[in-house]
Amino acid sequence: MLMRGMEIPDRGHAERSLHRIGYYRLSAFGYPYRDFCPIPTPDGETEQKVRCDKFKEGTSFDQAINFYLFDKTLRIELLDAIERIEIAVRTAMIEVLGELGPHAHRDRRSYKDRFSEKGEDGSTPLELFIAGLDQHFRSSKEDFAKHFSLKYFGPPPIWIEAGTWTWGNLTHIIAHLSDKNKMAIAARIHPDLPMKTFASWITALNDVRNSCAHHARTW
Repeated sequence: MLMRGMEIPDRGHAERSLHRIGYYRLSAFGYPYRDFCPIPTPDGETEQKVRCDKFKEGTSFDQAINFYLFDKTLRIELLDAIERIEIAVRTAMIEVLGELGPHAHRDRRSYKDRFSEKGEDGSTPLELFIAGLDQHFRSSKEDFAKHFSLKYFGPPPIWIEAGTWTWGNLTHIIAHLSDKNKMAIAARIHPDLPMKTFASWITALNDVRNSCAHHARTW
C-alpha cells in the first residue's frame, strides 16, 4: 500500500490492522480511493478509464480503516432492521396462509401454476421445496420443533414450521406465491403497499442480508 501511494503515518497500527482484518479484505475498502487510469489500446489511450493500482494523492491508511469501521456499523444496523422486517413478513404470511389452512404453504393452490409444473425427473419445484423444508424442520435445534416431532405425526402447521424458516425460505415462498396471496401479505405489512413493490423489496433485502451476513462490503 505504501509503495502504491498510500500515506501510512503509523506503521505499527497498520501492521496490527492488517493482521486482524487481512490485506485482501481491507483492500476492498481502499478500492474507492484508487486513482483512475486510461485503458491503452493499439491506437492509443481511450477515454474509458479503470481503477489502477496507485492510490489518489493524499489517501491515508486511516481513511481505509474508517471506511471499514463505518461499513461494519452499517451492516450491523441493516441486519437489525432486516430482522424486524423478517419477523413482520413472517407473521403476515402465517396470518394470510393460516386462514386458508394449517398446511396452505404446502398446497399448490397457494402458488403460481408454474411452481407445480413437472420437470424432466417428474417432480415439481414445489415438491422439491417442501422436501427441503421437511429436512430443515427435522434437523432444527429449536425446542418447539423437537417437541412437535416427538409428539405429533405428519407435517407441522405453518404457524409452527415458519419458526424454523430462513430468510431464504421466506423469499422463495413469496417469489412463487399467487398474486392474490402476495397482495394479501403486502396489505398486512401496509395497506398502501403495492404487491410488485413489496416483492421487489423482498428480493433486494435478500441480497442486502446475504451481503451483510457474509461480511461483504455493503456501502
